[in-house]
Amino acid sequence: MKNEKTESFRIRNPARSRALSAAPAPDQAMSWEHPDAARYSAAISAKIPGHADLYGMGVRLLREIADRLKPGAPLLLASLNADFDCPVYPAVMEAWRTHMLDGGVPEEEWLRFAASLGPKSDPIPVPVVERLLEECGFGPAVRYFGSFLIDGWLTCRNGEEAR
Repeated sequence: MKNEKTESFRIRNPARSRALSAAPAPDQAMSWEHPDAARYSAAISAKIPGHADLYGMGVRLLREIADRLKPGAPLLLASLNADFDCPVYPAVMEAWRTHMLDGGVPEEEWLRFAASLGPKSDPIPVPVVERLLEECGFGPAVRYFGSFLIDGWLTCRNGEEAR
């Protein structure tokens, strides 16, 4: 089934159309072994640090992303950040609870979500995210968005050698 928006874009942009036709199908993941894998000009990642073992899969994935970006290429990262020992953590969670319940989420769903923080996800403190990005081959990160425990980050791959 053809996507009308995609087809229209290809017709108006013949050079981009050739690039799209060489890319994997939208329902297929790009392999790290793909010939174009080391040529990315940018990357977007949703919640790697908050949903992966911090010093296991999260580090590996962020390093692989850095290895496949051009030097200076930006990375937009969304991550789940929390310091459970921070004095404001309970207030943030209460605000999130109110927001979700006001939006129609049943109390039992909220309780299930709140209980998942820690056991089923791995929120990490902001300074750890900053250090993790630098350790994985990125420059200093800037938080450009924050809502409850979710932050948006902008960073760029370091020079010639990603770690």
